Amino acid sequence: MRTKYKPIFSTVELQRRYDSGERDFTDSDFEENKFEDLNLEAANFEGSWFHSSEFNACNLKNVNFKNCNMKCCYFQDSNLSGANFEHASIDGADFNNCDLVNSNFNHCGWYGHNLTTKAFLTEMEKKNNSV
Repeated sequence: MRTKYKPIFSTVELQRRYDSGERDFTDSDFEENKFEDLNLEAANFEGSWFHSSEFNACNLKNVNFKNCNMKCCYFQDSNLSGANFEHASIDGADFNNCDLVNSNFNHCGWYGHNLTTKAFLTEMEKKNNSV
């Protein structure tokens, strides 16, 4: 159990804490946040809540979004390769021009999503064919 955890209040604070070496942001709440050109590679957001948040030109390579609630989120021009979305609830999300190669979407709940990334569609086709 984390005893010194402090909630994050802004994307500026998130990037500052990430840059200082922190990677564990589990069970965080992000509502109407704009993540612009952030490097959050290999950060852990397991069990976090993202509502009406935007990710534009972010490096989210190998980020853990396991068991996250991602409602009405928008991902644009971001690197999500190797990201883990296992058991995440992805409702009303848009993924536009994102690198999703080797991302894990096993056991996700999907509702009202928009996927316009050829690499993502190729990955999903491979996963569907292996089931």
